Amino acid sequence: MNTVYIGIGANLVPQGYDSLFEGLEAAVEMLDCTPLRLVSRSNWYVSTPVPVSDQPDFLNAVLKFTTSLSASEVLDRLHQTEQEFGRTRSVKNAARVLDLDILGFNDDVIETEALSVPHPRMAQRQFVIFPFAELAPDWRHPLSGQTMAELKSHLVSTADGSQNCYPR
Repeated sequence: MNTVYIGIGANLVPQGYDSLFEGLEAAVEMLDCTPLRLVSRSNWYVSTPVPVSDQPDFLNAVLKFTTSLSASEVLDRLHQTEQEFGRTRSVKNAARVLDLDILGFNDDVIETEALSVPHPRMAQRQFVIFPFAELAPDWRHPLSGQTMAELKSHLVSTADGSQNCYPR
């Protein structure tokens, strides 16, 4: 079995749901009804958009799953789930109804045209590191060797406050 850490977030309410929270909870349930089995999850965190914009705030969490799927099969499942929630990929960093990213897959380093694991920008983003450190403080980033707790302790907000992140 493989262990996969998935970042989940959104800043637009998906059609058919009353809130970001409700939509994201439904996405977690949908993922858990696939070959992905939810093991644990962080609390939800509210964060401002990165890069800074006039978009609404995001709601984010990190999920830990076990699966017999390969990393590329997990990525396909995540993209399928995003589409089922109405996500369209048009403009980079656009507001979205659902964003699912593979943050870590076992302790693997994967670099293909379609997939980079660990997620290449995760160590600079509070909305990833804060919930990841809560969920798995001892998990080591396979490239830096630092634990999530260490990454969290070294992460500093940008001068303009654009990475504000706090528990919901």
